[in-house]
Amino acid sequence: MNALFIASTRIGDAVLSTGLLGHLLERRGARVTVACGPAAAPLFADAPGVEAVIALAKRRCAGHWRALWRRAARRRWDLLVDLRNSPLPWLLRARERKVLRRGGPVRQVVRLGRLLDLDPPPPPRLWVGEARRARARERAGPGPLLALGPTANWRGKQWPAERFAAAAAALA
Repeated sequence: MNALFIASTRIGDAVLSTGLLGHLLERRGARVTVACGPAAAPLFADAPGVEAVIALAKRRCAGHWRALWRRAARRRWDLLVDLRNSPLPWLLRARERKVLRRGGPVRQVVRLGRLLDLDPPPPPRLWVGEARRARARERAGPGPLLALGPTANWRGKQWPAERFAAAAAALA
C-alpha cells in the first residue's frame, strides 16, 4: 500500500500525528510519503517505511499546495491521509481518502485515532536514526538531559512561565 500523509506544519501537531503514521507503517505495511512543514520534516525522516518527506514551505496564494499537487499527481495513491483539511485529497487520484475535519472539544490524539477508527488512539512516538542520536550525544554531553519548548503558535496554547518551571522541577 502506498500512502500520502499530509501532516501539520507545526512541530507539536506533527508530533501528535506520529502515532497515526506509526499505525500505517507497522499495522498496514504502508510505504508513505509525508508532506509537512519544514520545521516538522525531521520528525518523519528516520521513520522506517517513509519513502520521502516533502517539506512544504508556505507560499503566497496557496502556492505550496500547487507544488505538492505537481509532485503527487503523477501517482495513484492507495490511501491519502490529510490532517490539514486541504483541497488536495479531492484533486489527486486515491483509492481511499481520510480527511481530518476541524472542531469539537475532543483531544487531538483522539480525533486522529477516529480518522482510522482506532480506539484507543495510537500514542505519539518519535523515530531517531543512529546519525541523529550521535549528533545529539555529541551536543548534549554525558548525563541526563531535560529539554522544554516553552512556545506555542497562539495564546490559547500558551502556558504561563510558572507552569513550565514547575514541570521542569518535577521532571528533574
